[in-house]
Amino acid sequence: ENIEGPLQIEFKRIIDEINLGLSIEETIIRFSKRVDIKEAEYLGVALGLLAKSGGKISELFGAIEKRIFNKKEILLEYKSVTGGLKLISSTLMLMPVVIVIGLYVLNSNYFYPLLDNLFGRIILLLIINLYFIYYITIKKIFTVRM
Repeated sequence: ENIEGPLQIEFKRIIDEINLGLSIEETIIRFSKRVDIKEAEYLGVALGLLAKSGGKISELFGAIEKRIFNKKEILLEYKSVTGGLKLISSTLMLMPVVIVIGLYVLNSNYFYPLLDNLFGRIILLLIINLYFIYYITIKKIFTVRM
């Protein structure tokens, strides 16, 4: 009653399913599939094991809380460690563009040999492809899924 929003609807649905005769384990597993949160799935499996083994539910919730807290802590640490690296990678991504623009402004004929013959165009395409491979690699390095 004190909770509002989507969570209130989910808790009401859980209570309704339990009142209809579903086990707590099945109810939590259904909940985890609806909300697509790993911790909710973990809770469902753990509650099922506790129901069968007679363990302490307070320890279960303590372990889940610790897992969520550790996950947030790791994410914050990751952001602080990679912040400088992201700045460096962004700078390295912009440097070739800035250099090419600067050279073109200083001497518009500087890149003429690359554009004038077939071998130069092949080298230019190779450079552009390597640049995009570098970009994709940097993006993948800095992507973390939790």
